[in-house]
Amino acid sequence: MKNAVIVIVIVAVVFGLAAGIGMAFRHDKEKEAPVATTPSTEQLQAQYQEDLQALRDSVRKFQNADTYVSTNSIKTAFAQVQSNYDAAVSSGKKVKDAKISELNTAYTNLKDSINSISSSDQNLQQKITDVKAALNTFVEELKQI
Repeated sequence: MKNAVIVIVIVAVVFGLAAGIGMAFRHDKEKEAPVATTPSTEQLQAQYQEDLQALRDSVRKFQNADTYVSTNSIKTAFAQVQSNYDAAVSSGKKVKDAKISELNTAYTNLKDSINSISSSDQNLQQKITDVKAALNTFVEELKQI
């Protein structure tokens, strides 16, 4: 009888500790896992419009004649266009009916024309003319969005 009481006490203690540990673990998990909020359609659309405006602004700066002084200045100015383009594409993927895909070809052509320029180019002026033509096509596509 004495052994039975000891066994019952031990079992109660073990189950009590296990339950207490489980509750403590569950309580810690609840603290660690904040509730994620999903952005609303309006918030996603607003972010997309902000990213498009930033892209338009960087394209406008890229069109500045001072950009075309050297190969380095062209590539440096394009880096901001590229960054803003990537952001607009990213936010556009989250918006229904975003028309970013129409920009892809024009953007790729612009990027390729810029990447084709090297500092040792004898025909730098021709390359700049090619960049400007690709940029004009990109700007026209951007206006459609």
